[in-house]
Amino acid sequence: MKVIIFIRNSDNYVKVGRVLPRTLSALTGSGGMIAESNIEREIAKHLIQNATDEVSFATNWSSFLTSKKGTEREVQSRKFVEGMAQGGLTEDQAFAVMADFTMPDDCNSYQIVEDSGLPTDRYFRNAWDWED
Repeated sequence: MKVIIFIRNSDNYVKVGRVLPRTLSALTGSGGMIAESNIEREIAKHLIQNATDEVSFATNWSSFLTSKKGTEREVQSRKFVEGMAQGGLTEDQAFAVMADFTMPDDCNSYQIVEDSGLPTDRYFRNAWDWED
């Protein structure tokens, strides 16, 4: 199985992210995890980042979504939500969508690797070479 390796901005340490088999299956299969009629609302829900956003969403989620259209986060959320609803992605596309969607705020890049290439113990955990 593949994993996503995120690199932290501040100290070049890495974080390992895993994609759940059920999520990968939806993204690469026929979707079905989100109803087509709920796509726009689900995208809007992924854009809430603070209390002001929550109030705007609760007042009128459609206007809230319109105000966020075209932002990087909206594009990432749209790819993820539409993938969960419709599927049809290749495995590589699915991992890229998940990496973009889940990238931690303190990270700026990632690599997708086979987990068999990761050390099984934590002895050398800070000795990993990062290649861009």
